[in-house]
Amino acid sequence: MADIADPTFYRTPSDAMTAAPESLAYVVAFDPAGRARDALTVVDCDETSSTFGQVRQPSGSMPTSPACKVTTPRP
Repeated sequence: MADIADPTFYRTPSDAMTAAPESLAYVVAFDPAGRARDALTVVDCDETSSTFGQVRQPSGSMPTSPACKVTTPRP
C-alpha cells in the first residue's frame, strides 16, 4: 500500500509554521457548571473576514462567551 500523506496533518512544527493560515477552527465548547450541553463549534480564523474570531456554526447548545461573541439559547 502506498504511503499517502494527509495534507491536513503537519509532521513537524516547522511544516505547520510554513503552511497557509487556517480559515476555520473546530473548537469544543462546554459549560464547566454542567447547565448546558457540550458543542462542537466552527470559529472564523480568516483575519480579512467581517466575522473574524466569531463562532460561525454553533452545533447544539453551548455556554455563551464574551470572547467568542456567541449567544445561543440554552435548552
